[in-house]
Amino acid sequence: MTSPYLTDYLNIPDDFAVENYNKIVDCLLDLKNDNNINEIYFFLSSWKGFLYRFLACTEHDAKYRSMSPAKPNSTSQERYEVERELFNFLVNGLSAIECLFCALFVMGAIIEKAHEGQSTNNIFSMDEEKDISKITPKNTVKKFNSKFPNEFITKKLNDLVGENLIDESVTDEASITGNAKEYKEWIKIRNILTHRAQPGRNLFASGTTHNVFSSGTGEDNPKIVPDSWNLENITREGVENLPEIKITDDFTASKREWLTRIANDILSETYRFVSSFNVSR
Repeated sequence: MTSPYLTDYLNIPDDFAVENYNKIVDCLLDLKNDNNINEIYFFLSSWKGFLYRFLACTEHDAKYRSMSPAKPNSTSQERYEVERELFNFLVNGLSAIECLFCALFVMGAIIEKAHEGQSTNNIFSMDEEKDISKITPKNTVKKFNSKFPNEFITKKLNDLVGENLIDESVTDEASITGNAKEYKEWIKIRNILTHRAQPGRNLFASGTTHNVFSSGTGEDNPKIVPDSWNLENITREGVENLPEIKITDDFTASKREWLTRIANDILSETYRFVSSFNVSR
């Protein structure tokens, strides 16, 4: 069965693994039966949500960088516009990950019902609203660890969410590294922005002599110190546990590169995983 691709007529970035994205849909549609039809429709909505949030994140990255956000002595209006794009970038980027994990949870339910039918022992249960409300990245990883512990996709999901993020009793920040560290920092700043306040700025633009620092090597060309968001005033965490948000020209570019790599890696392993359930592929 061939899907009406969710990517048709959209401006998909060249670095997004669109082929795997579409092939995963085809594999799951081939598994459709009377038991999992509702899950199929739910999956398509989550899958589209993942794509749309990723595209929005990409567009806000481009808009942010086009503003030359790190220029000194910005006006209040210019600062607002930069921080608006930064907010939209961060919120959409994390939403893309959350929609992706929701879709993967639903994928587990589709596979489960396709091969085992309706059962009270289904691990990826979605039959009641209370089940759906509990779908989170952490819960998705727990389900994969339980149902598919030896699959490459499960390892990939654990690498991102991490055991320390799954187990709420673990509070050692230093033990969280790599992709899990980046992901947790993104969660922290998104939660501050959406639920608490707009951070003020640590300013280094009161004058040219205050806006530069020496490299310590005797160079004659000092470097500009970028502004940064002041998170300390709206949190009670230690400074060493707060992500640093510097208003640099390439701040969103580096984070989008990370997001794209994570998404593409998961898409690759997801296609490998789901295609194994389709003997015709």
